[in-house]
Amino acid sequence: MLFGWENLVTVVVLALVTALLFVVVLAAAAAGSRRSEWRDWLDSRPSGAAGSASDPADRDRPVHRGPRSRSQPV
Repeated sequence: MLFGWENLVTVVVLALVTALLFVVVLAAAAAGSRRSEWRDWLDSRPSGAAGSASDPADRDRPVHRGPRSRSQPV
């Protein structure tokens, strides 16, 4: 049989373990939610060279892909 203080220690340890499990489960759920929000944000961003231009005037210019020929001005 447990003495009075051993009962108290057992209850405190069980409460701490339960609280720790609760925090771990909540943290795992929040991490999964933030990850899906991050992926949604990344998927909604425009892709390609035209979408990555920081200057709006640069967006109207044609995008050159590959080597330039000698007839094209520099």
